[in-house]
Amino acid sequence: MLASLFPFQQVALDLFHLEGNTYIVYINRLMGWLKVDHLPGGATTSRLLTFFWHVCLTFKIPKDLFYNGGTNLTSHKARKFFSDWCIRLCISFVHYVLSNGRAEVGVKSGKGLL
Repeated sequence: MLASLFPFQQVALDLFHLEGNTYIVYINRLMGWLKVDHLPGGATTSRLLTFFWHVCLTFKIPKDLFYNGGTNLTSHKARKFFSDWCIRLCISFVHYVLSNGRAEVGVKSGKGLL
């Protein structure tokens, strides 16, 4: 039996650069709700975890996080953070865009908004 999905149960995130600035896209996979934030100073593990901590406190702690396997979320510090919060990391494949398609749509939308 398949479990029903709830908003913010599965989320995706991706990074993009625009005009020399780094941005993060956080998107709810069920509804397509999008959050785009500027990451001044780049996408360090600490900045990404701080961003993620804030969105979890604001909305909900997800069960699954889909991302492209970037090294800033595969560090020991990041893995411990996600393990402590019982969040399963789901790595999408770079050569198979559809596996993280929702995040890619979020990047396109985020660039369009900015």
